[in-house]
Amino acid sequence: MFITKFLKPNEVNDINTKGMFIKVMNCEGKLRIRATEGVEVLLDTEVRAGFDLQTVRPFSLIQITSEVEQKLEIWVSQHKLSYDALSTKPNKAASFIAEHYGLSQQILPYDPSQSGAKVSLSSSGFWVGGEGVDNQNGIYVAQGAIYNHDSAAPLHAYINDKPDLILDIDTQQSIEVLGDNECRDWVVFDNKMLFKNQANDSKLVNLETGEIKSIAHKYNSACVYDGKVFLTNTSATFKVLDFDGNLIADLENPHAKVLDSATPYGCVESDGGVLISVDFSSGNSEIHYYKDGVFTVRDGVDAALKGASAASKLYRDEIDGRIWVAIGEDWYYSDDELATLSIKIIDQPTGVVDKPVFSNKYVCFTSNTAAKVWVRESGQVIDVGAFVASPKAVAAVGDAILVIKDDKIYISEDNFATYSIAYTHSRVFCDRLYGMFDIVGNELVAWVNDSTENSGLLKFGLTPDLSKPKALFRVLKESF
Repeated sequence: MFITKFLKPNEVNDINTKGMFIKVMNCEGKLRIRATEGVEVLLDTEVRAGFDLQTVRPFSLIQITSEVEQKLEIWVSQHKLSYDALSTKPNKAASFIAEHYGLSQQILPYDPSQSGAKVSLSSSGFWVGGEGVDNQNGIYVAQGAIYNHDSAAPLHAYINDKPDLILDIDTQQSIEVLGDNECRDWVVFDNKMLFKNQANDSKLVNLETGEIKSIAHKYNSACVYDGKVFLTNTSATFKVLDFDGNLIADLENPHAKVLDSATPYGCVESDGGVLISVDFSSGNSEIHYYKDGVFTVRDGVDAALKGASAASKLYRDEIDGRIWVAIGEDWYYSDDELATLSIKIIDQPTGVVDKPVFSNKYVCFTSNTAAKVWVRESGQVIDVGAFVASPKAVAAVGDAILVIKDDKIYISEDNFATYSIAYTHSRVFCDRLYGMFDIVGNELVAWVNDSTENSGLLKFGLTPDLSKPKALFRVLKESF
């Protein structure tokens, strides 16, 4: 008798039938079979696909368990199954589209009947591999090329695009953080956040517990590179910290030291090292590069980066990987590691400029005097202050632009053709210049600090938007 079972993890499945012969035709992983006659155990063993078993006496009950969910096809009978395949070549083919929602995702499940598959993506290149594949460990497949998957194993693909997210405003977590601290120039790593407070003192907070501590090293800008934190400050000596805020090294930049009044400004990770913007009061600014203990002057950069005004901020776009550059009141971007800059994308009135917030659709800019949003697809610039006066912070999730003011979060899903109050907090979010409001992993995090009590973290849940695939893979699957 040929039997198909859908096994649940650690659930006992009974087959009540007499027989002496068992053949595991197909299964996705290992499982355990126990055959009994009354109280006598005739067989108890681990099996996999293809196992052919026979007991010394007839059994009347088989019990099957699996540690994982899987489909099982099995022959159980008093008669031995004999089967000779007529052909070793596949005799079935199916074509379909596999929707991919961003980053790493399975596009083909395990199928023991599958002889192979051809996979292609016309919109961009991609990386293939097993579970956990990314653009570092995967096999690269060029745009439009065909990848031949000669296996029944699952196939995962990675694309350089993040899933769209949906904000769940009703899923919240509030964490108290001891002390009265404003949060500026934040950098997130390893479930921690380094930031500067209103006195420009460095602080490190655990985003899971709210535990906070002071860091002895002040900074102008900070970035993460090679599993460490790089700090620029007001001298030619830079700092390298570990993820607990401990000093690893003081780095002396000889190219900054030889000139008077050298002030390092922005910094950003690049190819395992760090690009640094350096301002000289007695001459033009420069871009320096640090890697493996060596500082060099980067000559082949855009002329605007070697002018009288240095780039005060450098940030890596978390969506498309370009570098965003602030020079004076203006923001630009570079798609080639600062070799060239775009035209001016956005301007902000003079003031303290903070980290942009990146989403698939928008880039949000906040300073102590203005907040603006750049629409990636159209290039439109939205002046948030024209709709919500004196905003303290702006972020974006999916189609939604979110604005903090006083104790409220405003939301617009149509570029401010309309907007409304999405959430009212129990206290003012920020009574200073502006506040941290950013996407961290699968959460939207707001820093709460109204100077009347301890600071805090307010987190909102984010879920992938599975209605908007980021890529459509063409698949030709061949099976027996």
